[in-house]
Amino acid sequence: MKRIFPKLTKQIGLKEPNLEADEYEVLIWYRQGLRFGDAQAVYVLHKTEKLFTVVKYIIDSNQRGFQSAKRWKPTVTTTLALWQRLLKQNILTLPNESTVFDRLYPKSRPSPPVDTVQTGMQADGSFTVKGYRTERRRSLFTDGDSYSFELFGPNNYRVYSYSNPDAYLRDEPKCEELQNVVGILNDLNLLFRSDKLGKEQAKAINKD
Repeated sequence: MKRIFPKLTKQIGLKEPNLEADEYEVLIWYRQGLRFGDAQAVYVLHKTEKLFTVVKYIIDSNQRGFQSAKRWKPTVTTTLALWQRLLKQNILTLPNESTVFDRLYPKSRPSPPVDTVQTGMQADGSFTVKGYRTERRRSLFTDGDSYSFELFGPNNYRVYSYSNPDAYLRDEPKCEELQNVVGILNDLNLLFRSDKLGKEQAKAINKD
């Protein structure tokens, strides 16, 4: 089994999961462009027969490499209801970003002429190149944020990744896969909010 970041995984202190039937572990690595280190954070989701837990590690690195990782617990209790919610968002079966883009932008179909090209920096730090075409517009986002999903099951292991899913979803609002990725990340982010509204929303997604 070839892990995404084997060295960083060991430095954080994460071990190879030993899973029984119907148990899963999901690591979601967050990488921000132009930052030191392989990743700046990772969610660790662990599902057993009776429990579902989530923790988050904030990773500090500099030009010399990995420095430390701080472990954070959710501000609310996580339940199997949230795991079921994530399953409905296809967390275990989502395809890789490249497969989605091959469908959205088939290479075999001739592209109509480009009318204009514009570039610009987005609020999230990503750099955008936009070509405005007579039929449709496609944006290419570089740098910014990327997420790699590392999935462990009793007898399987797979990986898929998405870059700047929020930005691409704004351009492709009907894309179900992008909707699911952004939904998963938004749900997990809620778990670590300490404000009253955030906690209320986090409790709501953990109810049956």
